Amino acid sequence: MINFSGNIVNEVHITSKYIPLICFKDQEQREIIDNYILKEAEYFFSLIKINIDVETNFLFCFNLITDKEFQTIDIKYFYENILNNIQRNSEGKLEHQPKWGVTFDKKCTPMKLAYVSPNYTGNNPKLNYENNKGKPFRDFGTFDINGQPIFYYLYFTMQEILDAIRVSD
Repeated sequence: MINFSGNIVNEVHITSKYIPLICFKDQEQREIIDNYILKEAEYFFSLIKINIDVETNFLFCFNLITDKEFQTIDIKYFYENILNNIQRNSEGKLEHQPKWGVTFDKKCTPMKLAYVSPNYTGNNPKLNYENNKGKPFRDFGTFDINGQPIFYYLYFTMQEILDAIRVSD
């Protein structure tokens, strides 16, 4: 369980003033949303060929920052929240599974996935921004170190969150 929608609590510390906290009435709704988001994240990472444990590497919205805070936040934030799962492999090299989180902010997700037919030859490929069911690929953004993503923002709309609950009723 990723606990995306959380519970209302007093005195909770939220890292960013630009990230909303979403709450639902009961546990059943929270589980529906958690399962929907996990399924969507698994699908996204499978498309980009990243082997990631989506449940373990989810960064809860209390701990997210936006592009606006990226340059000003203390470096300690990155070690405590994003780089806290670095390990050495059997060859002694550092390995890191990227973290990910949900955003409703388009400014954090400037990238789009697109599909190009493997049969295409030429200079100007026809990019398809939808999957084979006609659903647009999810927008995303990253924080990178040396060209390697260490964190992925996955863009969700409030409407799709609400639709996921409505479909389950």
